[in-house]
Amino acid sequence: MRVSSSVGVAQGAVSRFAEVRLESPGTQASVGASNLPGMQAGERLANQVLNDLASVVSSMQEQAQQVPALAASIAQRDSADAGAWR
Repeated sequence: MRVSSSVGVAQGAVSRFAEVRLESPGTQASVGASNLPGMQAGERLANQVLNDLASVVSSMQEQAQQVPALAASIAQRDSADAGAWR
């Protein structure tokens, strides 16, 4: 069994995270003029969910951007380790 690091594979694995887009980031939900307290609570909840989802997407994209550099570092270490066994 051979285990090796591949920067290309790592880049490919996370590249789709960069493509994630929210259709309307920051768009706020609203209700008409005849607000009931329950509708207002629903509006607040929907807005919080949108904000939280945008935060999760942003965090995932930030983490995904770090994977190729980490893979390159591991590949370099693997190469050095492989040289020690020769």
